[in-house]
Amino acid sequence: MNNLIGIVACGGQSSRMQTDKGLLQYHILPQRYHIYHLLKQVCEDVYLSINKAQEISIDSGYKYLIDDAEYENTGPISALLTAKKQIAHSSFLLIGCDYPMLDISDIEKLISNRNKNYEAVAFVNMSTNFAEPLLAIYEFECLIKMEIYFNTNQFSLRHFLEDINTLFVEPKNFNHIKSIDTIAEYELVLKNMNNYE
Repeated sequence: MNNLIGIVACGGQSSRMQTDKGLLQYHILPQRYHIYHLLKQVCEDVYLSINKAQEISIDSGYKYLIDDAEYENTGPISALLTAKKQIAHSSFLLIGCDYPMLDISDIEKLISNRNKNYEAVAFVNMSTNFAEPLLAIYEFECLIKMEIYFNTNQFSLRHFLEDINTLFVEPKNFNHIKSIDTIAEYELVLKNMNNYE
């Protein structure tokens, strides 16, 4: 199988949170760096996926990819297509920066389910039965399909995962794959973090 490159998706607008979600701190480091270091344990290489405005805020020592102009403002699909353009012949483990309870065992579960018969592996939210596209591995083989999908003005990674041959896996703990998108959710998680593990 192709090399697995970790991508931390942190280029969104964070409009509901009203501040950059990647800079929120649940652990020792801001969340974007916390996820970066988790991925460093299991991936060949790791990059932060950011928009142009975020470049000045990246700490030294962290690799990053700025959304390519061709793909910007189209959501997290831009992270994958930018990575494909700049990193040849690789598969990508895409993790959003807004999952504070995600731990290394969750990431290892995704990786252990890689299979040459599937084009992607993604966690599924059992309460909604929806795939979690920012907790997924996208194999190199599906990225050409993704470009075609993008060129027909389709940008939803969730729908893309449903259209290709994806292996959907359940998390060990639903709380670990809950994204935190509002100030109220952030404050609640900080208050109750020890109860979610």
